[in-house]
Amino acid sequence: MLSTPPDSSPPVVQAPVENPTPSARRTAGRWLTALVFCTASVLLGLWLTLHWGILPRLEGWRPQLEERASRALGVPLSIGRIEVQTGGWVPVIDLHEVELRGTDGQAALRLPHIRAALSPRSLLGFTCLLCTSPSPRD
Repeated sequence: MLSTPPDSSPPVVQAPVENPTPSARRTAGRWLTALVFCTASVLLGLWLTLHWGILPRLEGWRPQLEERASRALGVPLSIGRIEVQTGGWVPVIDLHEVELRGTDGQAALRLPHIRAALSPRSLLGFTCLLCTSPSPRD
């Protein structure tokens, strides 16, 4: 039984909800499949670009990396050598002979070896950062 509100406006009748037809479900399934495929393709392309296009060239970009790191840290920084291991899903970046210099130009902190692992899960940062045998200035 429908009741009318006190202002005597006509009663509101809702249309019955219909289930989508099989063709509408099929179309939605196709769109969802296409979306998943496109997303996976883009992610795979980005991962391959990282492994084959960016990481193998890090040693050549060492001066630019040193400059950016120096600017970010606010102290001069130098990197002796960069090695990259990309055999697998998680690339590993090894930095050798990293030195942070003080205002007098002398090494304030020397890090003989830094190892960083970058995983797909941590696209915004490193999952593992290992510094071995740091030696402060005497």
